[in-house]
Amino acid sequence: MVAGFIEDTVARFVEDTLNVEGDFWEDWDVPSLLVGLKNAVYSPSFGVRDLVEHFGVTSRVTVSMMVREFVDDAVDQWVRCFDDNPKRMGVVARNTVLRVLDEEWSEHLMGLDVLKEGLGCGR
Repeated sequence: MVAGFIEDTVARFVEDTLNVEGDFWEDWDVPSLLVGLKNAVYSPSFGVRDLVEHFGVTSRVTVSMMVREFVDDAVDQWVRCFDDNPKRMGVVARNTVLRVLDEEWSEHLMGLDVLKEGLGCGR
């Protein structure tokens, strides 16, 4: 269950960031993506140079390939976290679930605001 939350959260963040910037590696601000992931979701275990070495020819890299790299990395970190310290897993799981619930709740409240405005109650 938590792995699914991790996958969805990381995939959504990477897709949203890269799709806005363009379709190709040359269009993307990969260092900013790494910083954004670190600040909002998790700390990637690799950097830009590692990605360039891994992919080789960056002109062939797609958004889906980038999503897969980051999702795999995040899930691997989750598994290592569990293997190293089971108590730590509980803290990370709680934080992940709370972050997802917070996002969903915020979207729900925004939807209610739109509904109230549409009914003329938001004045």
